Amino acid sequence: MPCAESPDNGERLAQDRVVVGIDGSAGSEVAIRWALRQVKTFGSVQPVAAWSIPWWALTDAGTQTSEVTLGEPSRRVADSDFASKVADAANGALQKFACQDLHQAKITHGLAGPSLVQASMGATMLVVGTRGRGAVSESILGSVSSYCAALSVVPVAIVPGSAPTETRLSRAIVGVDGSLASVRALAWAMDRLDSEIQIDVVHVWNSAANTSLEFTALPVDLIQANAGRLLNRTIASARDQAQTSRRSLQPRPEYGDPRTVLQRLSVGADLLVLGARGYSMVAPLLLGSVTTALIHHPFVPTIIVPTAPDLVQRGVKDSAGLSSV
Repeated sequence: MPCAESPDNGERLAQDRVVVGIDGSAGSEVAIRWALRQVKTFGSVQPVAAWSIPWWALTDAGTQTSEVTLGEPSRRVADSDFASKVADAANGALQKFACQDLHQAKITHGLAGPSLVQASMGATMLVVGTRGRGAVSESILGSVSSYCAALSVVPVAIVPGSAPTETRLSRAIVGVDGSLASVRALAWAMDRLDSEIQIDVVHVWNSAANTSLEFTALPVDLIQANAGRLLNRTIASARDQAQTSRRSLQPRPEYGDPRTVLQRLSVGADLLVLGARGYSMVAPLLLGSVTTALIHHPFVPTIIVPTAPDLVQRGVKDSAGLSSV
């Protein structure tokens, strides 16, 4: 597969690097292909394979105990031999992707989720697929994608097996709810996505949404008007944070359940961008729970943007300055 045309050095920093979790499954191959196609946008690709020998491989098969039966020296030899096999398999599988922007695979020892989060420190993004080899091989995909999305300090792209890998990005959906996390996600999209990519900013509202503890019935037209103001203020707050503040955006207030609406709209897009967490009180319009639901069954590559650590530590209040009603 040919790589995407690499940009001139001036178009992205030389240190831009995307970590992609691999385990030899079809899902991880799609993730690699997708990342290579987006080199111009996100940076060169660093495959990472995490491995560990499961406890049952070191026990007496005829017993029910989990006690390790190999001595420590023998275990180190087994670990070393297994690591070599993982490295050979990983780099052998990558030979089909002859590309100057694809680095040699990095092999790490440990559980997949923590290993990938650690390996992606300082990277532009962490990319994982949606399904791997299962629990036996400590798959880096599937449930590990949820772990990475929750704990990574860099954006995490979750790539479904059906994602197109031969086309560049042309349209992205950014889901917002007025929270600091969604403002940060929109600002990230404005700065990182190429200028030719259309960005639709979607705020989903409904008559039940209320982030206060008072269940006061409000007229639908008032809720709709407040939703429009929240959307505008979220965009204004993102422009204040983004370096490319003049970027063209398409605001889209939508009515319905945010999970259903965002999933439906994402079908016609190339990318869905969400904040890691949103409002967390009684409203159903919770970007945190919405994010969790959407990454379990993504229709398109879905990027989860963490809130900037410095903002969290300073306790900055939600930038949009509005509740969701």
